[in-house]
Amino acid sequence: MKFILSNIIVDQEFIRSLPFDLSVQEVGSLNILTEDLKDIKNTSFHYSITDGYLRDFNKEVLDVQGQEESAINEISTTWPVPSNITGSFSSVIINKNTLDIILCNDPIGIYPLYYLKNIKGFFISNSIILIGAISQCNFDEPGIIQRCIGPEFSNFGSRTILENCKRLMPGEYLKFNKKGNKIIAKYDNTLYQNISKSSQDNKDNIPRKLWNALRQELDYCLNDSKIANIALSGGLDSRIMLGAIPKNKRIKCLTYGGRKNYETKIASRLAKLKNADFESFSQPELDMTHCEIFNIYTTQTCLSYKA
Repeated sequence: MKFILSNIIVDQEFIRSLPFDLSVQEVGSLNILTEDLKDIKNTSFHYSITDGYLRDFNKEVLDVQGQEESAINEISTTWPVPSNITGSFSSVIINKNTLDIILCNDPIGIYPLYYLKNIKGFFISNSIILIGAISQCNFDEPGIIQRCIGPEFSNFGSRTILENCKRLMPGEYLKFNKKGNKIIAKYDNTLYQNISKSSQDNKDNIPRKLWNALRQELDYCLNDSKIANIALSGGLDSRIMLGAIPKNKRIKCLTYGGRKNYETKIASRLAKLKNADFESFSQPELDMTHCEIFNIYTTQTCLSYKA
């Protein structure tokens, strides 16, 4: 699901020329373009869009809507959020009265969120191609060079390949007014801070506490899904995740690797133990992409951006 929020009006003909099927919703002087208007959550005080999931352990496990609304309300007033709020997310929250805009994500920051302000306006999006196309900004040469240099092949900090366009950092919380002026910046630096030296008795309980916490997290994470899809490698991490999936879920296990591979066989056996569906995939020619194919992918990406 791709979206962009802006304080400018985007021409309808230009929207139709983009390689995305976008619908528009007006929120006061702001405009939200999204692939699915249902992804815009409407509560008493806020509009919001979230990539990933947000949950509240203080709500009943099946009350997904109540959990999302509670989490959004907590975020709008408290950062870092209290321990009952959990999830893996990046969120945009719009205050209905003031049109102030909050951007935030969890301390790991898997889901990207970009923001940019130039002479044309203010833009927020989860797609760097979409924000570049609509803002018509220039490329950022130092950012491009960073992405071309190994071994990380990534930008440093909040920098991106677009001029004046920044990516929200893990655990970062920013509030802007409707004109795109920054009001507040906060940071969640609590990750790993609860690690401490404890007695042997507490150490003996840590595995059980971790297991119970993981199962609770998956209960809430999957509470709006009938099927749990899991990338099962046969390794320790995915074995633990498979074992923690609630028993009332139908499970589909997906593995990349030939059926004769050792780990694929292990994954298949694990799936059978959980009465799960199992599929493996193997296409070795894609493991090392030919130069010609790589050129095509790069060219198509650039054309999508310039559209």
